[in-house]
Amino acid sequence: MRSKKQFVDKENFTAISKRSNPERVLKRKYRQKLARGFISGLKTLLGPDHVCVDCGANVGEITGTLAQTGAQVHAFEPDPYSFGELTRKFGDTPNVHLYNQAVGVGSGTINIYRKKSFDEDQQWNSLTTTTILNEKSEKGLEAVEIEKIDLENFLLGILKTHEIAFLKMDIEGAELEILERLVQTDIFTKIRATAVEIHPWMFPGQNRFKALRQISSERPDFNLNLDWY
Repeated sequence: MRSKKQFVDKENFTAISKRSNPERVLKRKYRQKLARGFISGLKTLLGPDHVCVDCGANVGEITGTLAQTGAQVHAFEPDPYSFGELTRKFGDTPNVHLYNQAVGVGSGTINIYRKKSFDEDQQWNSLTTTTILNEKSEKGLEAVEIEKIDLENFLLGILKTHEIAFLKMDIEGAELEILERLVQTDIFTKIRATAVEIHPWMFPGQNRFKALRQISSERPDFNLNLDWY
């Protein structure tokens, strides 16, 4: 959808505004290419005996790729529109398990926030649905209450009987608290590979993200990639 301020690079699924930092845009495209290469390689290693968890599945681009391998894929998507698309695509796929929930630390209910203009381009606007509010994002958003599941407990439940081959998180800012919790409990040592898109610009301080990067570089046994897409 084109506007005066922004256009969408559909091939790379990137929003580029007139105020965008060209260097940041190039870095994002580079990360996208690396991510696609990683997924292509991962596909050759996965099979029916493997388990993958896709947090922030959106409309199922990664879920579908992982499901093609025969692996058991657990896909979490809180946004009602996106979950409807997931259900339409994978509702009858036996190795895909769908959850209309947000992942977090602790369980209960939580608000997700969407643009009030959401219906003008549902698929594109669903990419920015978030559970995190800050001063920059509060205006022009509407809240939708959804269920939240404790991700650590969910992962531990799987690990009782299966190894987790791949964990992906693209959850628009909610990743910070979860990452800190999973680092504390060393659960990443039990997961073969984890890929996370982080959103440090959504928070007033950068030190917590810097600490996570430091830990990920010092703990190769975590196999934690914080530069997903």
